[in-house]
Formats: sequence, structure tokens, C-alpha cells
Amino acid sequence: MWLSAKRLVEQDCYHTAILLLDQAVQCAPAAYLYDYRGVVLCLIGRGEEALASFAQALACPASRSLQAEVYFHRGILYGGEMAYELALLDFTHALQLVPAQRTYEEAIAQIKREQAAMAEA
Repeated sequence: MWLSAKRLVEQDCYHTAILLLDQAVQCAPAAYLYDYRGVVLCLIGRGEEALASFAQALACPASRSLQAEVYFHRGILYGGEMAYELALLDFTHALQLVPAQRTYEEAIAQIKREQAAMAEA
């Protein structure tokens, strides 16, 4: 089901993909499914539902790298909503889980720049 949902997303069929992901997590709850569901929900502007999906992903057993991805994805959502402190916390968690990932370092730096810009405005 996950691969089918990914194909649907590639075709911009987000709502159908979410329905498929909903079925998938009901059949076999897994962190990667909740995470991907959260990402797709973000794409269509359903932020509150995405946050809930990311929380479910973090509650599931997962590798450190997958946990880091979930924190990263949630941090992107927070950053987009200008919840910079929450974004910074999530990016920091991601970096702590996978210290070698430059993307997480860059995300932290970007959030700090955005915070500084808001403070100056």
C-alpha cells in the first residue's frame, strides 16, 4: 500500500494517497507510514492532522535514522508555521539522533536566521 501511495503522490493524487495510507496504518501501524502520511498531509495544508501523524510515528518503534526523519519533517512544518522554537527543538533532536547529517545542521542554521530576521522586523 505504501508504494501505491507514493505513486499517487507523484501523480498529485494526495487525497487518494491519504486514504490508502489511512488503510495501511490501520492494517499495520508503522513509523514510516505515519511519517509519510504526515508529509502528505502537510502538502495539502492539513497541519494539525500532520502533527498528529508525526506524533504517532514517534510513538512507534523505529530506527534512529527514521526517528530523525520524523523530527525533521515535523520541524519543517513548525518552521513553515513560524513556530521557530519548536522547529529548532525538532531539528536538534534529529541532529542528536544522526549527528553526521548535514541537512539537519543546515535546517538549524536556517531556523536561526529566520528567528533573527523576525526579531529585526
